[in-house]
Amino acid sequence: MPQPRFAFAPSGLLPAATAAVFALVLAASAVSGGNWREPLLLAAPLPLLAALLGRIHARTARPAAGLDTALVRGGLLYGLLALALAAVDVLAQVRLAELLSPLASNPIEGREALKGWLLAAGHTIYPRAEPAYPRLITLYPPLYYLVAAALTTVTGPGLLAGKLAALAGGALMLASLFGLGRLAGGSLAGLLAALAFFVTPEAGNAFVCKPDTLAVGCLLAGILAFEAGRRNPGTWLFLASGAFVALAYLGKQQIWPLAAAFGAALFAYRLPGAARRAALLGLFAAGVGLALAAWAVFGADIARQTILFPQAMTGLGTDNSAASALSRVQAYGAGHGPLLAAYAGWLFLCLLRRRLPLADLLLLVYVPFLWRTLMWGGSDTNHFLLVSAVASLGAASLAGSLAGSLAGSLATVPPVQKAVAMLALAGLIPAGISLHRPAALPLSPPPAAVAEAAAVRAALAAIPGPVLMDAEGAYLFAGRPDFARLRLYDAFETDMYDRLGLAPLSASPMAADIVGRRVARFVDSQVFISRKLTALVALYYEPAERVGRYAFYRPRPDTGRIAVPVADRVARSDGGWTAVVAEARNSRNWGSYIQADDPKAPLVLAYAVTGPAPARTASASYCPRLTEPGQRVVVIAATADGRELARAKHEYGDFPQRGEGFDNRVSLDFAPDADRFTVTFELHGAAQLWLDSVQPLVFGATETPAGDGN
Repeated sequence: MPQPRFAFAPSGLLPAATAAVFALVLAASAVSGGNWREPLLLAAPLPLLAALLGRIHARTARPAAGLDTALVRGGLLYGLLALALAAVDVLAQVRLAELLSPLASNPIEGREALKGWLLAAGHTIYPRAEPAYPRLITLYPPLYYLVAAALTTVTGPGLLAGKLAALAGGALMLASLFGLGRLAGGSLAGLLAALAFFVTPEAGNAFVCKPDTLAVGCLLAGILAFEAGRRNPGTWLFLASGAFVALAYLGKQQIWPLAAAFGAALFAYRLPGAARRAALLGLFAAGVGLALAAWAVFGADIARQTILFPQAMTGLGTDNSAASALSRVQAYGAGHGPLLAAYAGWLFLCLLRRRLPLADLLLLVYVPFLWRTLMWGGSDTNHFLLVSAVASLGAASLAGSLAGSLAGSLATVPPVQKAVAMLALAGLIPAGISLHRPAALPLSPPPAAVAEAAAVRAALAAIPGPVLMDAEGAYLFAGRPDFARLRLYDAFETDMYDRLGLAPLSASPMAADIVGRRVARFVDSQVFISRKLTALVALYYEPAERVGRYAFYRPRPDTGRIAVPVADRVARSDGGWTAVVAEARNSRNWGSYIQADDPKAPLVLAYAVTGPAPARTASASYCPRLTEPGQRVVVIAATADGRELARAKHEYGDFPQRGEGFDNRVSLDFAPDADRFTVTFELHGAAQLWLDSVQPLVFGATETPAGDGN
């Protein structure tokens, strides 16, 4: 009797060989084309084609079931191979280098690692809003810092402890995704979920000093304990689920709405009363206990910095916009389109089944809060961490569900489901992957980064005296003798506190140190520095050393540098030099600037500057603004007897029409060779002269050295 054309045993050697060959063909196509997703997309209809041919050429559908089963298993092998190679690729190209580098790759990670070390050394990281130094304002709850502090006792100071704390959170995420995927579709689905998430850009947050992975990792661990508890009688898993979610609450503010949603969800699922009570007990007992412990250790300022401060930040209209959120959502969608399409298929399947897993429920609750977070101009990939994790889990679960749990028999699964399962697999796989052998993985710090770190440390060691530096860049000096000379401030939060009026910069001890030129160097590690602080430093410091991303500024050499924040008749002094208004006519004060009271007549403002010794050089630094044709600003430097030393003339068109006068700062330099001189400002039309406490009018004078006859 003739055999059907496609007859072979589904569980025999031939289907296994067919699956392996199919996987190798797909892999060869991907290697030759340099794109790993498209071969699987093109091969997805093959199970349908095999079933169709089997029904046409055979009396039964069994041979077709055997062939399309082999095709799907080949697709699974290919998917695992592609994801494994993607994991090696991303490790080799980016993540191991970031993990091992002594330099920060993200603007904020230096300050997070430093705060872990400070906490381990017994310092508070939630001080009051206006300390002298360190001027620290910690936005995040303490879970990450506590873990980093514990790891610091093993690794010592530097970035490594902070990175390992984030990596521990990443490992917890991967383990939880594997466990959840295994529950949904078998071990193979768990592997697919974990690997698919690992190769997303968002997983890179596990290799930099950020608190997000620990927070999301604890949340996913709580979800895993909940789902495992639903399948296994007993209450301890539900108790653990609530405790893990409460611990996530201590990780980052974005988790807080999800902790409340978790508590509400306990009443949406069919659970035994004892299980529900255990989960609630774990959530509230652990939550209250952790909150009280944090309050006892860090004091009331932890609430001010982690609750009141973020709430106030949302009120900054210039930094929060729907357009910003929309652009980030569009960028995320463009980079994760196939994954999101596969996840949408999973949600559709959940709708058909009328059964929504807890992870997906919490993600749907998270979406409106995510939108509000993305409105902040400084949001980054870390805010999509939960989205990518749950989407990877959902896509892997879709493939597992449609392919009969992947590890079981596929013979009874309809060909359409097998084809859709392969499409879901394609959504998990990134497109471009280059091949790397394990030996190619970088297992030592990048030499260039090591050299740059050593050069920065050497540059600071050569500078005597105190140094004012942002906390974001000070991690290189933690645990070293030079650290004691650093006066630290949080660059980003200092700007935010100033803009919100919580701790004005102009009234801070740091501003007084800058104005008084009391530190040997101001160091900017090229992270977050406010425009106001930049302007203040530029008035009293000048560029000095530059090593890598670290820019050093030394005090300007002027003997006296007199700041005039408002045009009044108050005499102001610095370094023995004094400036006072000698003449003022037709002047009107508008707050941030002065202008002619009668535009038809010129505004005249003359300052007499005197000192204890002749000045070899002098300067006047000022901020004019001209808004219409015919406006003019003339600045004249002269000796005490009226002899002109220098003149500057500014007319309409010399400066941009938009912005403020503070954007137009200019300086008139001259050589008085005397212990007194005058500087006169003449404003014609409605021309403006801008000045305030941070951007004042400044007169500088450098005395002639003793014995210098020139």
